[in-house]
Amino acid sequence: MMASWFNWRTLLVLIAVAIVSGTIVYSQYLSGKIAKEERKNVEAWVEAQRTILYSSDTASLNLASKIITENDQIPIIETNEKDSITDHINLDSVKSLDKVYVEKKFREFKSLHQPVIWIAPLDSTKRNHYYYGESKLLK
Repeated sequence: MMASWFNWRTLLVLIAVAIVSGTIVYSQYLSGKIAKEERKNVEAWVEAQRTILYSSDTASLNLASKIITENDQIPIIETNEKDSITDHINLDSVKSLDKVYVEKKFREFKSLHQPVIWIAPLDSTKRNHYYYGESKLLK
């Protein structure tokens, strides 16, 4: 009876299930790792923005400029403390002319991740929130 259940077809099915399960688990692991890396990149981008505004050191400015220009994948929407949109980058350039599209993306980003918050060093009441979406790689 046991020999009739365990034949080469059963073995083939078990191997296929193991391969598919392993692929799904590894894909989830990679996507989580990429998401964490994107969060770090957004935080570095926000810090680079702050450095450009408040630093006079040439080396710091050069590094900050490099960080800002290299972020061409992660879409970011900047808002003030009242969540009014003040700026955005890496959104579809044609669609982003439409305020409805930008508002839709803002709501989407807000539901995806906690924002990166930047507090102005000279005025602690001024806070910018940076909401970000997923890059094409993560999608």
